[in-house]
Amino acid sequence: GGAGGLNLRFLLSPTEILGENGHVKSLRLQRNALSGTADKRKATGTGVFEEIPCSLVLRSVGYQSKGIPGLPFDDARHTVPQSAGCVLAAPDGDREVGLYVSGWLKRGPSGIIGSNIACGQITAMSILDDWGAGR
Repeated sequence: GGAGGLNLRFLLSPTEILGENGHVKSLRLQRNALSGTADKRKATGTGVFEEIPCSLVLRSVGYQSKGIPGLPFDDARHTVPQSAGCVLAAPDGDREVGLYVSGWLKRGPSGIIGSNIACGQITAMSILDDWGAGR
């Protein structure tokens, strides 16, 4: 075997898998730029592309949450109805006491690691508030 390595690259989105005769040859990527406020930041394509030679591509990120039996779920948005991370029985319904949600299941597939941190902090504050109130 040859020498291996791991390179982590950020602000790139795959746009096309390139190959010949059913075999992967490279991955085409679009460079992204961050836009929006810290709590609603998103990566937007810049129109600048590059290719990385490769022979294998693995999909490791999901873009659509799935419901959990017994937990309220918005099938159109693929999120759990919530307010400040507190699960709601329906989009404008009553709170499900003791149930909380964060991340993509809370707000949908958007944002970056920093968005998840801010999202988690809001949910954590709701948990602490409920704990302090004896809920």
